[in-house]
Amino acid sequence: MHYYVDAYDRWSVLTVLSTLVLSIADAFFTLYLLERGATELNPLMDLVIGHGPVVFVVIKFALTCAGMIWLVIHKNYYPLGGSYRVGQLMIMIPFLYAVLIAYELRLILSL
Repeated sequence: MHYYVDAYDRWSVLTVLSTLVLSIADAFFTLYLLERGATELNPLMDLVIGHGPVVFVVIKFALTCAGMIWLVIHKNYYPLGGSYRVGQLMIMIPFLYAVLIAYELRLILSL
């Protein structure tokens, strides 16, 4: 049996907020790089970019928000009977975004 609790610890809130901030930074760095000749490797986001930068940022933010909401709601679940809760795995997301941001900054500085 699974339980939903709408009380969220500080790490869950910090994880969600930092992921959203990093997602927005990624969107703006992506747009900056695209203006300078880079290409978007994500086929879904490449399609969305064709509709303009505002639509791209809004869709990217909405998808990130939806994903983070789903994850934080299910933070106490053990996916596929694993030994780690979703909440524990979710902490990796901001770190992965930070690696992506570092890569984008490296690309920007090399222009």
